[in-house]
Amino acid sequence: MINANRPIINLDLDLLRTFVAVADCNTFAAAAIAVCRTQSAVSQQMQRLEQLVEKELFVRHGRNKLLTEQGIQLLGYARKILRFNDEACSSLVFNDLHGELTIGASSESADILLPFLLNRISSAWPRLTLDIRIKHNSTLVEMMEGQEVDLMLTTERPAQFACQMLRTSPTLWYCAAEFMLQKSEPIPLVILDEPSPFREMAIRTLDEAQIPWRLAYVASTLSAVRSAVKAGLGVTARPVEMMGPELRVLGRADGLPPLPDTDYQLCYNPYSTNELAHAIFRTLYDAQRPLLSPLATYEGGEKNLVIEEDID
Repeated sequence: MINANRPIINLDLDLLRTFVAVADCNTFAAAAIAVCRTQSAVSQQMQRLEQLVEKELFVRHGRNKLLTEQGIQLLGYARKILRFNDEACSSLVFNDLHGELTIGASSESADILLPFLLNRISSAWPRLTLDIRIKHNSTLVEMMEGQEVDLMLTTERPAQFACQMLRTSPTLWYCAAEFMLQKSEPIPLVILDEPSPFREMAIRTLDEAQIPWRLAYVASTLSAVRSAVKAGLGVTARPVEMMGPELRVLGRADGLPPLPDTDYQLCYNPYSTNELAHAIFRTLYDAQRPLLSPLATYEGGEKNLVIEEDID
């Protein structure tokens, strides 16, 4: 029988933050470093959390700590609780923060993570004016170096900038649903004109596997790539988010090698003189550990949003 009179448990945020760190790091020792505590303190915290919820959350697997079924269940809620706590604090602290923030986004990341990032920023800093520049990766790097943009959303990780990874997605080979790959012929590639990380990834992967290829269609925009692939002109390499009913995925059975994952990075120039950008990046970086989430939809108003786009 369920005891309806059992009091509601108030979960301790410090315990949850350490719990998520242990889940992400797999060991108490690594989690201790992440949360700036001793290993014994982390162990004591997890014992207290298990006593609080009256469930076993971890099981030992060699030197690692793995989550039990109840631990996995709690982990999802813990991430949400910490995210909303941190967003609430940021919103109160920075509610009156004014100014303009210029965000550069590559075409590869604009469709996937830009709505999520805009949602996070507009929720925490509702009075900011956001200026969005959608450019090629190489152009964005130059703009960041010249401090023309404050933050950059990209699928690359420039060594000269501070970066945090927002999301990792599988990268797949795509073709039209009824497209037939001729195994005796070079792979017909549909790719963006240079520079493009997915162009480089596709060619490099095929070259390393010693698989012949040819340029079947070179597009200037991402929408043109999609249209060419849907029209059956060839094969392209894109993140899993491109998948749709008009396309199908090719793999080892079709003679194509696996592709590296796509990492979406938020970058900041540490030499920037924009203190506002530094504060926002630092806050987002702290809130991102441990990372959140599925994609969110941008629900902020449009009155503070300016978008300049010269590519898809």
